[in-house]
Formats: sequence, C-alpha cells, structure tokens
Amino acid sequence: MLFGIKHDQTEADFGDQRLGPADAILIASDLSVSGSLTSLNLYNNKIGKKGAIAIAKCLEANGSLTTLNICWNKIGDEGAKALAPAISASASLTSLSLIDNNIGDEGAKALAPAIATSASLTSLSLRNNTIRDEGAKVLALVIAASASL
Repeated sequence: MLFGIKHDQTEADFGDQRLGPADAILIASDLSVSGSLTSLNLYNNKIGKKGAIAIAKCLEANGSLTTLNICWNKIGDEGAKALAPAISASASLTSLSLIDNNIGDEGAKALAPAIATSASLTSLSLRNNTIRDEGAKVLALVIAASASL
C-alpha cells in the first residue's frame, strides 16, 4: 500500500496533517484496493479539487467505506462535482462530511442528484460552504424527498 493503509485496516485517520493533492492521490490508491476500510478521515488538510477527484474515483471501487470526512479541504465546486457520481454509486457510504470546502451553488447542484439516488446515505454535513439560495433550494428538495437522510 502506497500510503500505509493496511489491507485489514478498518479506519484511517489522516486529519490535520497538512496533506496535499499528491497525498490524497496516494491515499486514493490504497482506498481502491482496501476491502476492509470503513472510515476515512481527511479533515483539515489541503487536498483541494485534485485530491477530491482522486478520492472520488477510488470511492466507487471501494465497496466498504461507510464514513468519509473531507471537511476543511477547499475542494470547491469541482471537487463536489467529482464526488457526486461516487456518492450515487456507493452502496455502503452512510456518512459524508463536506464542511467548509468552498462548495457553491454549482457544487450543490451536482451533489443533489447523487443525494437523491443514494440509498445508503443517512448523514450529510455541508455547513460553512458558499451555497446560496439557488443551491440550497435544490438540496432542500432532494433531502426532503430522501428515504434515508
């Protein structure tokens, strides 16, 4: 494993370690081959949109992740857009935290269909982003109609 995640490891906490996009790419590589990892914490790093894109690509391949915390990483709208298909495709993801990531209306609109089609997502945190009225209205509609949130 490239970033040190062991094959039988269930939790990985990389919070507050000043990780950047290159680190996220290595973590994503480990995530793609780990069949036991259920929780990934990347809070308060600097993975940005490139890191979010890498994590999103591998999230679909990993069928065990239930909790993903990417708070305070400045992933922006592009990172949210990249995560949307992975959220929709994941049958295991129950908790997603995207607090304080500079996600605006475009990112919110990209996340909305993924949230609507997710059968497993029970917890979603989006506070302290730059989502305005337009994005909030779209999210409110899908959250209100969600059977799991």
